[in-house]
Amino acid sequence: MLRVKLSNVLAGAAVLLCLASVEARACLCSTETQPCTLYWNSPVVFTGVATEVGPPVPVEGQPGIVTSRGRRTRFDVEEAFRGVAGDTVETYEQGTSCDYQFSVGERYLVYGARDAADGRIYVVSCSGTKELARAGRDLEFARGVAAGRATPSIVGSVTRETRASITVFAKRQPLDDVEVVVEGGGREARARTDADGNFSLVGLRPGTYKVRARTPSHLRFLYTEPVQPVAVAAGRCAIVHFNVTSLATVGGRVVDHTGAPVETKISLVPLDEEGRPAEPVEGVIENHTDDDGRYEFGWVVPGRYLLAVNSRGQPASYDPPFPRAYLPGVRDTARATVINVVEGMDYEAVEFRLPPPLVAREIEGVVTNPDGTPVPRAQLLLEFTERDGGEMTNSADEQGRFKLKVYEGFTYLLVAEARGQNAQGDWEGRHSEEVEVTIGATNEPVRLVIDREGFHTPRYVKRKREKQN
Repeated sequence: MLRVKLSNVLAGAAVLLCLASVEARACLCSTETQPCTLYWNSPVVFTGVATEVGPPVPVEGQPGIVTSRGRRTRFDVEEAFRGVAGDTVETYEQGTSCDYQFSVGERYLVYGARDAADGRIYVVSCSGTKELARAGRDLEFARGVAAGRATPSIVGSVTRETRASITVFAKRQPLDDVEVVVEGGGREARARTDADGNFSLVGLRPGTYKVRARTPSHLRFLYTEPVQPVAVAAGRCAIVHFNVTSLATVGGRVVDHTGAPVETKISLVPLDEEGRPAEPVEGVIENHTDDDGRYEFGWVVPGRYLLAVNSRGQPASYDPPFPRAYLPGVRDTARATVINVVEGMDYEAVEFRLPPPLVAREIEGVVTNPDGTPVPRAQLLLEFTERDGGEMTNSADEQGRFKLKVYEGFTYLLVAEARGQNAQGDWEGRHSEEVEVTIGATNEPVRLVIDREGFHTPRYVKRKREKQN
């Protein structure tokens, strides 16, 4: 069940993705948190106490399923800054994972927007709304606007990206006491970052400026330029972010077996102390080459690495159509180039020449019931035999027929599964027996008979569960 309303409720930071269902919830937002941007992008701003949160709303025609769509939260207003009047305010939810989850009795600084169609105020988790105890900077800015004080013309931050090891994700730390220089209109202004890495400049005339952060020389800029142009408008603020790091870079160029540049996915494989591939926290460290075959990994922690294409082996349909290979273009890890990375290094690898591509083939077949009648729209699971994993491919058509892309020389396990909801709204499944198929130059059609109750569990999942137990 997808419930998304992209109207003018997107206050403050932009919502990039809102998904909601009874099975899973996810919401991805931009990372903009500057109070001046959140304030001016939100037609409704106030502080208050949540006095009532309504119950979930049943979904019409779907017994047992509820949503927060239309659920109301009532506030006693403490300070009204924009778009509200009176002692109470009511906000509403859209029924998506981007709804802000208020709690009765908690005090909030709320950023919201009034929908032009129904007149209601909607609040999303990406808007910048937060508990009042965490809203010090936001509250200071809002009160400053209300009092008519001069507000910042340029605000921003300076951060340093760090990563302790491949077992943890990279994180950004604020850099304090960094000088920030602004030039334009025949004048120069300066500021310094505070303990949170933030800076602001007040009183700049409208116009275009260049902003530079004078960070330590051993730190290079990552994702951002050393000098950034900004446009300052009257009564608004411009945002500038600088991010630096001392993490290493690893770059180079990939070509095919004829020497032509290749646009492909490439992996950086960390090695443990015994020289065996180690598992990074993100599962795999990947990047893509450009149309000239160039790539660069810009945040590499010290250690030993291999460069690889299809490092996991048997490729899925979304993987590069090449056999597994390592820099400089070998199949055997014993002959591969080992890259020793140290802090601050800019490593330029030798040319990576790939072996000839794999030969793509098709498996075709039909999914039927035991009596031979076709199973329309059955799902096809293609499990790999040379690596843990598989992929749910396109479903069969109305006659149960299917065609799947595979690669010659590999063996796959093929399963069909039929899914649906029963009268109670619960999902049920039936599946076929696994069929093992080794792909050659020509391949016989496959018949998959759905004659087993329940959802199919892939072999690699069973192996993982056995290891855990």
